[in-house]
Amino acid sequence: MVNCSIRQLLNPELTASWEKGLNYVAEGSITEQEYMDKLEHFVRLRTRQVEDSNIQPYLRQFFDAAAVNYKDSSEKNSAKTTGRSTSAAGRSRTCRKPSASK
Repeated sequence: MVNCSIRQLLNPELTASWEKGLNYVAEGSITEQEYMDKLEHFVRLRTRQVEDSNIQPYLRQFFDAAAVNYKDSSEKNSAKTTGRSTSAAGRSRTCRKPSASK
């Protein structure tokens, strides 16, 4: 899902930049509040971009595939007997938009 929506989160340089910011906080170069404000700005901006992108219908398949991992075991067993996709099937899905219907 992240690969299709907020690909920047998969970039190790982003993690490194967050670590650098935390080091600045530890050193006293910036305040904890400054760091959190910058992080919150990043999250809000990326979230808004996803909301405005109109790809939610395409992301739904990934959400549905992952959702079975967050249900209790009796619901997971029900999913298996009804043939709904499980986590293995969900991981194999790719980020392709469906072709337009004719």
